[in-house]
Amino acid sequence: MIAEQEIHGPKLLLLSDSVKGQYGPQYVASSYDLMSAISDKQILAEAIKIVRIGPTHEDYWDAWLDVEASAYISHHDALYWLESHDGNIWAVREDFTDVERGNWGW
Repeated sequence: MIAEQEIHGPKLLLLSDSVKGQYGPQYVASSYDLMSAISDKQILAEAIKIVRIGPTHEDYWDAWLDVEASAYISHHDALYWLESHDGNIWAVREDFTDVERGNWGW
């Protein structure tokens, strides 16, 4: 479940801020129910397992890229994709438009 203070408008959810630094991906992988958008669910499961170990694992950042590219979360019956931006990790609702992205400064 995502705390209400983490919501920045209806389409962006802050999952981890830049203060967590290199541990942000580990926090997200350990704290949220990540679902797979790919048919081979085992690939994402292995990547999540590595990210949960933390940045001491040699494949941490590659695994995080796999998680970010193929995982999503559900919140209030909407799907949100993961996206890193300026050290923050966001859940971005699937209908976030390019215009909204530009207005947000991305």
